[in-house]
Amino acid sequence: EPLRAVCYSLINWLEANTEHLVERDYESSCKIWRGSEMLLNLHKMGITTATFPILQGHFSAVLQKEEKVLPIHGK
Repeated sequence: EPLRAVCYSLINWLEANTEHLVERDYESSCKIWRGSEMLLNLHKMGITTATFPILQGHFSAVLQKEEKVLPIHGK
């Protein structure tokens, strides 16, 4: 659930910031944020130096479960 919340926050942030993108090439746009700006954005999403290791642990647990499930379903 914590990973899902962070993913939804990240998706919402990406959707909210598409207006800041600048077209570069055909079907290619970008925006570069300063490090301090991005750290603030990540902090608002719940990704901090304190929570990152916790989220990493949750992600690792999900990967371990996936590795067990995939062979059962023959994929």
